[in-house]
Formats: sequence, C-alpha cells, structure tokens
Amino acid sequence: YKDKSPKFDMIFEKVTSTIILQIETLKNIASEFSNFARMPRLNIEKLNAVSVIREALNLFEEEKREIKFECNQEEIFVNADQDQLKRTIVNLLRNSIQANAKHILVLLNAENGMCKIYVQDDGIGIEPQIISKVFDENFTTKKSGMGIGLSIAKRFVESIGGNISVEKTSNDGTIFLITLPLAE
Repeated sequence: YKDKSPKFDMIFEKVTSTIILQIETLKNIASEFSNFARMPRLNIEKLNAVSVIREALNLFEEEKREIKFECNQEEIFVNADQDQLKRTIVNLLRNSIQANAKHILVLLNAENGMCKIYVQDDGIGIEPQIISKVFDENFTTKKSGMGIGLSIAKRFVESIGGNISVEKTSNDGTIFLITLPLAE
C-alpha cells in the first residue's frame, strides 16, 4: 500500500483469504488442543496435495528467505485431512526457519503409488544424538517450544497410512520426507 503498488488489490485479496483460512484452522486447533492425547477428528477426503502445499506456502510469502516449490504435476491426489496436511507442512517450514535456513525447497512428486513430499533446508541441522527424539511428544530444542508439532505431524501422517522421517541432516541442513499413499 505504501509503495502504491498496482498489485496491491490482488495481494490484499490473497493475503486476506489466507488469513481467514488460517483463523479457521486456528479455531479448529484451539477446540481440539485441549485434549492432546487424541488426534483431532480427521476429515479424510480426496484432495490435491499440490493445492494444499501451495496454500501452506502462501503463509510464508513475506519471509525474508527463499522458499521454493517444485512439482512437475498440477494434481497429485491423496486421501487426507486438508487442515492436518497443511499444518504438517507449515510446521516443517517453521522449523526450517527457526533453524536459520535461508533457502527452503519443498519438492512434491508421485511414484510407485506414493506421494512424496520433501522439505529440504540449509539450516543448522539436527544434532545426531537427538534425531531419534524429534518425533517424541514434549521433546523440543527451542526455549519457547512445546515439543508437540512433529509428534502431531507423525501421528497424523501415520493415521492415514503414511510415514514421516528425517531423510538426511547435517550442518548444511535437513531433509524431511513425508510419504503418503496416492488416492485411488
């Protein structure tokens, strides 16, 4: 607005839509968060993972780092809960940012009946002695973290027949891999 950009109206609409969607997501989280022992009720539906990931990435448009998305298809369908899948991607992106990543790549492809989502960053990496703990409830390396983001992500991904893992980590960054069955 201050720059009198001719794209202001388009950007305003996009940001407003994203904020409204996230408010709804946060409302759902708040109502379900009181009972962490059980997963929120999932709304499993056939959805386009490409669209869900693009929506998650929209939340990070103003980040002062490079976040790229690569996918050679417009549609890759999985049976999942849209809010939970988006929340999982957002959590991984936030973790990358908190690990001081300057470049983040989200790579999506379909092969051998599986949807593969890679989240790769050039952050500080995960210490070898704690890799086995990153998906544990209440485990965190952050001063303000609660240690539930990755455990919720793992629980969700496994509940729909998928897997989430640390594919690789070093001082040069980390790669997380989410594998989900393709929808019929």
